Amino acid sequence: MHSEEPEGPPAARQERTAAPELSVIQRCYDLILWLQPRVQKLPREARFGLGVRIETALYELLELLIEARYAPPATEALRLAGVRVERLRYQMRLLRDLGYLDARRAEQGARLLLEVGQEIGGWLKYRQRKGHEARRQPVSRDRELGESGTGRDARPPRETVPPANPFV
Repeated sequence: MHSEEPEGPPAARQERTAAPELSVIQRCYDLILWLQPRVQKLPREARFGLGVRIETALYELLELLIEARYAPPATEALRLAGVRVERLRYQMRLLRDLGYLDARRAEQGARLLLEVGQEIGGWLKYRQRKGHEARRQPVSRDRELGESGTGRDARPPRETVPPANPFV
């Protein structure tokens, strides 16, 4: 009988059709579910050093992603989440190099972490592009007319014809 743990993210994870920010939050959650039992099995000296740091970084990452989902600009929280992912990459590498994770599981964890990092990067680019486009949008017709709708409180239209030269 082969009673090895199933590889990959939990089977309970369903295909997602929701917004990308929800997908990355779910992937981070799946990463925590995958890594938590492995951290708990670390020897005592590693569990209370590197293991606690990994757990803390994972929970901070999840919290930052949830904050980014609800924060209006979200770019700062996403930037910090990217830093957490990079920190976790090195901590996972330490687990492998110190012999606490075999190469196969380390590769799988790195793949899960890579997916989270790529989604964070995409979300950050989307937010930055969205913010840039919002600043470039022309003034709407309602704003041109002003609150009263009569145009009295609106700015005067720009003159498109150059003024006549008085010296000719």
